[in-house]
Amino acid sequence: MKETIQINQSGKMRQDLYQELFEMEKDYWWHRAKRSNVKSLLNKYLDKKEGGKFLDVGCGTGLMLEELKDYGESIGVDLFQEALNFCRKRGSFELYKADAHNLPFEDGSIKVVTALDILEHTDDDGKVLREFQRVLALGGLLVITVPAYQRLWSYWDEILGHKRRYSVSSLVDLLKENGFKVEKSSYANLSILLPSVLVRKAKALAGRDSFKTSSDFFSTPKPLNYLLTRIYDLERFFLLRFGLPFGLSVIAVGRKEKQLCQR
Repeated sequence: MKETIQINQSGKMRQDLYQELFEMEKDYWWHRAKRSNVKSLLNKYLDKKEGGKFLDVGCGTGLMLEELKDYGESIGVDLFQEALNFCRKRGSFELYKADAHNLPFEDGSIKVVTALDILEHTDDDGKVLREFQRVLALGGLLVITVPAYQRLWSYWDEILGHKRRYSVSSLVDLLKENGFKVEKSSYANLSILLPSVLVRKAKALAGRDSFKTSSDFFSTPKPLNYLLTRIYDLERFFLLRFGLPFGLSVIAVGRKEKQLCQR
C-alpha cells in the first residue's frame, strides 16, 4: 500500500498512516506479534488478572483496546482526533484526546498503562514516564515498547516523527529514574533486525525522493505472513523466559511500588 506523505519533523506520527494501520493491524504479523507480546507479559506479571482500568496511551486505531477488554475496563488516549475516530469504528471505548505529558486521570486511578512505540515521539520522555507513574495505582504495571539503537536512525524515524531511539540499558535507567521497578526488559523483533536494516539502507542509498511515497509496512502473502507469525511465536518463548540479546525494538515492564513526590 502506498500513499502520498510528507516527512514529519514535528515529533508527531504521520497521520496518513492511520488508514494503513486500521486496515493491516488485525492480521499483519508485526502488529499481531506486538499485541501478543503485551498480553503475554500481562499474563505473567499482573498480580490479579481481571478488573481495573487499562489505559492504552497512543491508542492509534484501537485494536490494542479490544485486546485489553479481556482484562478490565479499556481506555484509550491519543493526541490526534483522527486516531480516535478510527477507534470508534472498532467499537465503544472510553476515549480521550490528550497529550501523554498531561493525562486527564486522577492519581493512582489506573491499573495498567500500555505505551507501545510512543515514548520516542515525546519532547520529554522523563516527564511522560512520571505521568504514567502518577496515574498508576500502587502495584500497577507499565508495558512499554520503543525502537532500538540510536545508530539505526533512518528516514523511517523521520517519517514517523521520532525524537530518539533507545537501548535496553537506557530505557531501564530511565524507568528507574522515574519511579519504576523494572520487572522485565529485553530487545524484541530480533528476527527482522538485519532485513530491516538492509532495506532501509538500500532505500536511503536510492535517494530521499524514493521513500517519500512509501511505507516500510509492505503487503505480505498469506503463507509468508503465517511463517513470520510462527517465527515470532518462537521468539516470544525466548523473550519471556530469557530475554533477547538484540533486536529492532526494546520492550519492558515496570511496576509502581511507591508514589513519587511531585517535581
